[in-house]
Amino acid sequence: MAGRSSQARFAATRWSLVRRARGDDEQGQKALSELCSMYWPPVYAFFRRDGMADADARDLTQGLFAELLERGDVAGGDPEVGRFRSYLLACARHYRSNARDRERAQKRGGDRTHVPIAVGNPEDADSLLAVEPADQSTPEQAYLRAWVRQTVELALAALASEEHAKGRSEQFDLLRDTLEGQELGRSYAAIAAQIGSTEAAIKVAVHRLRRRFRTALLSQLGATVDDAAEAETELRELFAALE
Repeated sequence: MAGRSSQARFAATRWSLVRRARGDDEQGQKALSELCSMYWPPVYAFFRRDGMADADARDLTQGLFAELLERGDVAGGDPEVGRFRSYLLACARHYRSNARDRERAQKRGGDRTHVPIAVGNPEDADSLLAVEPADQSTPEQAYLRAWVRQTVELALAALASEEHAKGRSEQFDLLRDTLEGQELGRSYAAIAAQIGSTEAAIKVAVHRLRRRFRTALLSQLGATVDDAAEAETELRELFAALE
């Protein structure tokens, strides 16, 4: 019974957000805005790699989330079906196909209700595509890579918030690169001296941060799949796809 309750809580967070985004009231629009702020990067990357210019890709990204709300199709993402990642990619493909035969800006400016949604700034958006040559990436691969990057960023942000609350912001900032497999550029001893700690304590801190980072990643993924076991599978598949 406890395991089932735990799995229910595990899967509820982002799916409940998806369900709330159905509403046409203030809460529904707030939920949609939150969804867009979290998941616009992979959708944008998909449109860009499919040949869209920055402004057009941003326009389509905003239009997709707005249309999902207006039609109530956000409810189509159902935890019984599977992964929100796959559902959103299918929506992006369909929306892009339809957009080839119509002008999106005119459509949204006509008799449809405008839904104010921000989709980030051009600098952040362009950085999504800087990780791989355009001629070596399909729209689906760009979407997947951006999804992984966004998952990592959300997990890092959650972990940074926890560390800040515990008064360890400086230590986290100094050790953050290790979580993404990068070189620190400084020895543990030098970092320890800067923050008044010991090399042994820094090594322990790195070990704990890596463990908590993995937990944070699973938490992010668990919000978009059906259960905890599938989050583990999703984590392995996502990072295997980047190798």
